[in-house]
Amino acid sequence: MDANQYSAQKTKQMSIIEKSKSAAKMKIVTCSCGTKILVVPDLAAMNKAINNHLSRHNCDVVLLLEEIFKAISE
Repeated sequence: MDANQYSAQKTKQMSIIEKSKSAAKMKIVTCSCGTKILVVPDLAAMNKAINNHLSRHNCDVVLLLEEIFKAISE
C-alpha cells in the first residue's frame, strides 16, 4: 500500500468514525403507542416520519411532539 492509498484509507476510516459518533448522539422518542421514532436534524425528514407514523396510528400528536421537543432540547 503506497502513501496515497494509506492516506485515503485513513480518511475513510475517520469519516466512518465521525458518522458513528454523530449517530450515537441521535435521540429516539417513544410514541404513546409504543413505536420508537428516531429524531433526525433534517426537519423535512422528521416531518415526513411524524406524518407517516400518524397516518398509520391513532396517536396523540401533542404528546408525540412534546417528546420530540424534549429530546431536541436535551
